[in-house]
Amino acid sequence: FINMNLVILAILLFFIGITISCQFLAFPATLAIAPSEIGATASGFVNAITVFGSAILIPLIGKAMDLSKSNSGDHTAYSSQDYKNGMILIPASVALAIIILRFVKDQRRKNSPKL
Repeated sequence: FINMNLVILAILLFFIGITISCQFLAFPATLAIAPSEIGATASGFVNAITVFGSAILIPLIGKAMDLSKSNSGDHTAYSSQDYKNGMILIPASVALAIIILRFVKDQRRKNSPKL
Protein backbone atom coordinates (compact mmCIF):
# COMPACT_ATOMS: atom_id res chain seq x y z
CA PHE A 1 0.00 0.00 0.00
CA ILE A 2 1.09 3.58 -0.50
CA ASN A 3 2.41 5.79 2.27
CA MET A 4 -0.38 8.18 3.11
CA ASN A 5 -0.41 11.20 5.35
CA LEU A 6 -2.30 10.41 8.56
CA VAL A 7 -4.45 13.54 8.25
CA ILE A 8 -5.55 12.63 4.70
CA LEU A 9 -6.31 9.07 5.84
CA ALA A 10 -8.42 10.39 8.73
CA ILE A 11 -10.35 12.68 6.37
CA LEU A 12 -10.98 9.85 3.92
CA LEU A 13 -12.16 7.52 6.69
CA PHE A 14 -14.45 10.27 8.00
CA PHE A 15 -16.10 10.63 4.58
CA ILE A 16 -16.41 6.85 4.25
CA GLY A 17 -18.17 6.82 7.61
CA ILE A 18 -20.58 9.54 6.47
CA THR A 19 -21.29 7.66 3.25
CA ILE A 20 -21.93 4.34 4.95
CA SER A 21 -23.95 5.82 7.82
CA CYS A 22 -26.67 7.04 5.46
CA GLN A 23 -28.56 3.81 6.05
CA PHE A 24 -29.19 4.80 9.66
CA LEU A 25 -31.10 7.88 8.51
CA ALA A 26 -33.65 5.56 6.93
CA PHE A 27 -35.08 4.52 10.30
CA PRO A 28 -36.20 7.95 11.57
CA ALA A 29 -37.32 8.88 8.06
CA THR A 30 -39.46 5.75 7.93
CA LEU A 31 -41.02 6.51 11.29
CA ALA A 32 -41.77 10.05 10.14
CA ILE A 33 -43.44 8.89 6.92
CA ALA A 34 -45.30 5.78 8.15
CA PRO A 35 -48.52 6.03 10.16
CA SER A 36 -47.91 5.56 13.88
CA GLU A 37 -49.96 2.34 13.95
CA ILE A 38 -47.46 0.53 11.73
CA GLY A 39 -44.24 2.28 12.81
CA ALA A 40 -42.61 -0.85 14.23
CA THR A 41 -43.54 -2.92 11.17
CA ALA A 42 -42.22 -0.25 8.81
CA SER A 43 -39.00 0.00 10.82
CA GLY A 44 -38.57 -3.78 10.67
CA PHE A 45 -39.16 -3.73 6.93
CA VAL A 46 -36.48 -1.04 6.49
CA ASN A 47 -34.11 -3.14 8.59
CA ALA A 48 -34.75 -6.15 6.34
CA ILE A 49 -34.14 -4.06 3.23
CA THR A 50 -30.88 -2.72 4.73
CA VAL A 51 -29.60 -6.22 5.46
CA PHE A 52 -30.73 -7.48 2.05
CA GLY A 53 -29.01 -4.53 0.35
CA SER A 54 -25.75 -5.33 2.13
CA ALA A 55 -26.06 -8.99 1.19
CA ILE A 56 -26.37 -7.94 -2.45
CA LEU A 57 -23.75 -5.16 -2.42
CA ILE A 58 -20.86 -7.12 -0.86
CA PRO A 59 -20.75 -9.82 -3.58
CA LEU A 60 -21.12 -7.12 -6.24
CA ILE A 61 -18.05 -5.36 -4.85
CA GLY A 62 -16.13 -8.63 -5.05
CA LYS A 63 -17.34 -9.25 -8.59
CA ALA A 64 -16.30 -5.73 -9.65
CA MET A 65 -12.87 -6.36 -8.14
CA ASP A 66 -12.59 -9.67 -9.99
CA LEU A 67 -13.60 -8.06 -13.28
CA SER A 68 -11.09 -5.25 -12.93
CA LYS A 69 -8.25 -7.54 -11.86
CA SER A 70 -5.36 -7.22 -14.28
CA ASN A 71 -3.13 -9.96 -12.85
CA SER A 72 -5.03 -13.13 -13.78
CA GLY A 73 -2.27 -15.52 -12.64
CA ASP A 74 -2.51 -14.90 -8.91
CA HIS A 75 -6.04 -15.23 -7.50
CA THR A 76 -5.17 -13.70 -4.13
CA ALA A 77 -3.57 -10.40 -5.16
CA TYR A 78 -5.59 -7.30 -5.94
CA SER A 79 -4.14 -3.92 -6.83
CA SER A 80 -5.24 -0.68 -5.22
CA GLN A 81 -7.08 0.15 -8.46
CA ASP A 82 -9.07 -3.11 -8.13
CA TYR A 83 -10.18 -2.01 -4.66
CA LYS A 84 -11.11 1.43 -5.97
CA ASN A 85 -13.15 -0.12 -8.78
CA GLY A 86 -15.01 -2.34 -6.32
CA MET A 87 -15.62 0.28 -3.66
CA ILE A 88 -16.99 2.85 -6.12
CA LEU A 89 -20.25 0.88 -5.87
CA ILE A 90 -20.84 2.22 -2.34
CA PRO A 91 -21.03 5.94 -3.21
CA ALA A 92 -22.82 5.03 -6.45
CA SER A 93 -25.53 3.23 -4.47
CA VAL A 94 -25.84 6.20 -2.09
CA ALA A 95 -26.22 8.54 -5.08
CA LEU A 96 -28.91 6.26 -6.52
CA ALA A 97 -30.71 6.28 -3.16
CA ILE A 98 -30.64 10.09 -3.08
CA ILE A 99 -32.15 10.21 -6.56
CA ILE A 100 -34.88 7.73 -5.61
CA LEU A 101 -35.54 9.60 -2.36
CA ARG A 102 -36.51 12.67 -4.36
CA PHE A 103 -39.62 10.82 -5.56
CA VAL A 104 -40.81 9.70 -2.09
CA LYS A 105 -43.88 11.68 -1.09
CA ASP A 106 -45.03 12.37 2.45
CA GLN A 107 -48.79 11.80 2.35
CA ARG A 108 -49.39 13.88 5.49
CA ARG A 109 -47.92 17.00 3.85
CA LYS A 110 -50.06 17.15 0.72
CA ASN A 111 -50.81 20.85 1.11
CA SER A 112 -47.24 21.94 1.80
CA PRO A 113 -45.40 23.92 -0.88
CA LYS A 114 -42.98 21.99 -3.05
CA LEU A 115 -39.31 22.92 -2.81
